[in-house]
Amino acid sequence: MHYDLTDPYEIARYIKEAQKSTPLKVYVDGSLENCDFNNIECYGDKNFIFCLEKAPKYLTF
Repeated sequence: MHYDLTDPYEIARYIKEAQKSTPLKVYVDGSLENCDFNNIECYGDKNFIFCLEKAPKYLTF
């Protein structure tokens, strides 16, 4: 779909029709050596990590 983003009504329509998502911050503590994080953006070491990702990717973890 094409939007004319110089028209305020088209901008409003774009915002209304856009898929919304909220990233989640997840803190995980424990033995994580054998965990597969399935392309989830994670930071930390083998005992504690901090992850940032959208909700649907966490459902598979």
